[in-house]
Amino acid sequence: MHTTDVNRAFSDVDRAAEPDLLVRHLDVVRTVADGLPYRVRKYELLQAQPAMRLLDAGCGSGTDLAVLAAMVGPDGHVTGVDKSDSMLAEARQRPELAGLPVDLELADVYQLPWPDSTFDACHTERLFHHLEAPEAALAELVRVTRSGGSVVAAEPDFDTVFVDSPNRELTRRVLQLSTDWVQNGWIGRHLRTLLLDAGLVEVTCEPFGVLLTDFAAANRILWLERTARRAVEEGLLPEDAVAAWLADLEAAGRNGRFTGGLTAFVASGRKP
Repeated sequence: MHTTDVNRAFSDVDRAAEPDLLVRHLDVVRTVADGLPYRVRKYELLQAQPAMRLLDAGCGSGTDLAVLAAMVGPDGHVTGVDKSDSMLAEARQRPELAGLPVDLELADVYQLPWPDSTFDACHTERLFHHLEAPEAALAELVRVTRSGGSVVAAEPDFDTVFVDSPNRELTRRVLQLSTDWVQNGWIGRHLRTLLLDAGLVEVTCEPFGVLLTDFAAANRILWLERTARRAVEEGLLPEDAVAAWLADLEAAGRNGRFTGGLTAFVASGRKP
């Protein structure tokens, strides 16, 4: 059986072979990333204030909604939008969202169902790297943001993923395939250009290193084993070399010596 192309699966979660896997992936990312500098910074750049109305585009299972709701308070409102029924159903079950000024809407980010200037600010994380046309999605976010409002996007750059391994050549090959099998593997470094092309002003873009020392978490977040095994299935890498490579990483994890990570970019701009 072919290994699920998990990165592409996020482009259409409801048709994915393993939608529960995708939900669990978001939970692992949240657990690892909570409190990391890039997440702190993205909330700062959003410049949310009490009573504001915010949009969380590609909200998934709702990992950011409670934080955003706390920022705007009981007089504000947060709308989470996603095109996946499965993700929204999961978000509606999350106890941390109960009683908060949050609503969830099923919609396509390319055609948002709100008039111009509906929201005071828009936020998105790990959405654009799944999209065929991130510039069209960003244009919609800008459209529904009021003049003077902020648009903030956070994305990984998959070509910055690193893993400490004695097999340098195989590591390079697996990580290159990981980048190439993402819809937009370079989106992190492209965020600044994306926001400038959208006509936003006061555009900033900041890189943040993310260090992962737990192999199990890194394997889930970076899809190391799945990428390597898919490469074997497609005849791109030898099975024995991949097995040895994974065994080395697992052993490093057991011995507290695993090192991996990536660079996340946070970009923001203001609508004129």
